[in-house]
Amino acid sequence: LFLWRNKLRPVEISHVEDYEHIRKLAVFLLFMDIIRGFLIIMVNEIYNTINKLIQKSNGNLIEINGKFFSFKRRKLITQTDIFQYEKNSGMKLPIEYCDFLLSVGSCALLGDEYGEGYIFLAPNELIDWQKEVLQEEYPIIHDSIILIMSNPNIGYIGGFHLKENLNHFGIIYPDIPPEIWIDEVIFQSFNEWLNNLLSEYI
Repeated sequence: LFLWRNKLRPVEISHVEDYEHIRKLAVFLLFMDIIRGFLIIMVNEIYNTINKLIQKSNGNLIEINGKFFSFKRRKLITQTDIFQYEKNSGMKLPIEYCDFLLSVGSCALLGDEYGEGYIFLAPNELIDWQKEVLQEEYPIIHDSIILIMSNPNIGYIGGFHLKENLNHFGIIYPDIPPEIWIDEVIFQSFNEWLNNLLSEYI
């Protein structure tokens, strides 16, 4: 596996120590491939669950574990929609959110009698939403955060910190001023957060 990944010839391994080192690397790479495969399966299961709930609810309240919630698809999203946003904004959407949009779409999850719950915005809504929230008073934050979700019922806002590599989605609570968002918010994987959110109720 290691030889194939790095296009090395077997004759280049001339010492037992080198072979043992490469063997360990190959085992590690194989292990990471297995983990990656499990993560892909987990994410697909999350998206399938959401799509089934949207189909069942269609914006109406349905009973889940003794409580009532609504799930609604606001808009199906294509790769063209994402490309147009990135072209107009000059910002690249994180891969996790692109996958979510292409698999589920813009949607509203866990709504109740008081509102739509967690609203995940379509790419064509993101620029105006970001300007509305930040009111163009915090240019540094404009360049480092993409806001993609809101829950008007409880005042939560969700966004990606663009300066981080992997664990870079966080919930911004209404009592945190914008100028200290990056320092105060706990960032994590978007898919991990989404899975934890659904697990609380489903």
